[in-house]
Amino acid sequence: MPNYINSGHLITTRELFDRINGFNPMFNTAEDYDFCIRAKDIGARIINNLRLKVIHTGYPLSIKDFIVREKWHGTQDFHSLWNIIHSKVAMLSLVNISLAVALLIMTIITGNIFYMLCYFCLMYAVSCMSTLIKFGFGNPVLLLNTTLIFFFYYSGRSLAFIDRVKLGLTHIQH
Repeated sequence: MPNYINSGHLITTRELFDRINGFNPMFNTAEDYDFCIRAKDIGARIINNLRLKVIHTGYPLSIKDFIVREKWHGTQDFHSLWNIIHSKVAMLSLVNISLAVALLIMTIITGNIFYMLCYFCLMYAVSCMSTLIKFGFGNPVLLLNTTLIFFFYYSGRSLAFIDRVKLGLTHIQH
């Protein structure tokens, strides 16, 4: 059973919508996830009906566009301390940033790019594990491609945290 349905595919009754007070207006993104979690909390079932077809014309056409989209999606993960703690993606994004900063500093101090290579290897391993957890092991070419997509996904989500830091962590709700 899925945890949530993307809002482009989400169909619900007016009764359920009203019972959980609809979408949270404080959310700019991840409102569908929040909606589904609150619905599940009161006993609603989340069903992914594969017969429903949705056409979405907003998919990114480049790696840069994908990273920018994920940066936007990641803003909700860093909206509050609670969101950060309860988001696996936010936590892995923080791991990404921590590794990048620490190994970049080591590269600068030592003048040896070995440390940056370690960063890419470690993040590739994290991305590969994410792929295996989400999709299992199948076609090796798809595994490679999806792992690279996860790397860019975490990169975009990490940029959301950097933006939050620029705004000031004092704005994070506790």
